Amino acid sequence: MIETLEMTGLRARFHTAGPLDSQYLSSSDPAIASILGNSGTDYVIIDAEHSVYSLASLRGCIDAIAQTPARSVVRIADDSVTLIKQILDLGVDGIQVPDVRTAEQAGRIVRAAKYPPDGARGIGGGRASGYGPRMSESVSTANGSVAVIVMIESAEGVRNAAAIAEVPGIDGLAVGPHDLALDLGIPMDPRHPELLEAFHAMLAAGRVSGKKVGVVCGIEDVPLWLAEGAELFTVFFTTQALNAAAKSASESIRAAFRAGHPE
Repeated sequence: MIETLEMTGLRARFHTAGPLDSQYLSSSDPAIASILGNSGTDYVIIDAEHSVYSLASLRGCIDAIAQTPARSVVRIADDSVTLIKQILDLGVDGIQVPDVRTAEQAGRIVRAAKYPPDGARGIGGGRASGYGPRMSESVSTANGSVAVIVMIESAEGVRNAAAIAEVPGIDGLAVGPHDLALDLGIPMDPRHPELLEAFHAMLAAGRVSGKKVGVVCGIEDVPLWLAEGAELFTVFFTTQALNAAAKSASESIRAAFRAGHPE
């Protein structure tokens, strides 16, 4: 594939020096999407792989994020050509595809995500085109502006990381450390030597190809991964944050109850 357009938008940021951060949205409430979009993060990943979304609820969250400084990326459920087309027609700034294992698979994803001559994406009249009026503009700019991120979550994917990273149209590689650890048969410890070895292989692939490599991690592990050379960080999950905040509030108020009414 020979790329025909100058990079702009979120895709250009993936090819500009410096790290990027993102936050996972697992709620279909546009208000929460707006909160994340206004948080200062670079982009919000709408988790349509593990959370419950319809195309309509995705559109509502994408609309909400579009009114904020952040960009929107949808982590889709799989690499289905139909699903990629439907998600891109919603006007997202990028897609993130889980469990990519080979360069051939990455090539199929890019082909599905790009309009000709760079791919085979079909034209639709969805949100991306303003429901029709901006069709020509959308088609002429999408290949250069929409980011394609692939997740490597298996030993097979790690073995093929260099070839995957070399696929034209792939803009970033993200390691899913928990799924990768499960596939490797090791504890879900970001400091485990086998996991670090796998991540180093991905970093090497990214350096050779000029692609950013990232990780899903806790905030406390950002220094570790930054020192290892990561440039893409996903560190916030709405469900985990809500769990932690609710538990903290309950513990605090019960501590106050005990202080006010000692036994």
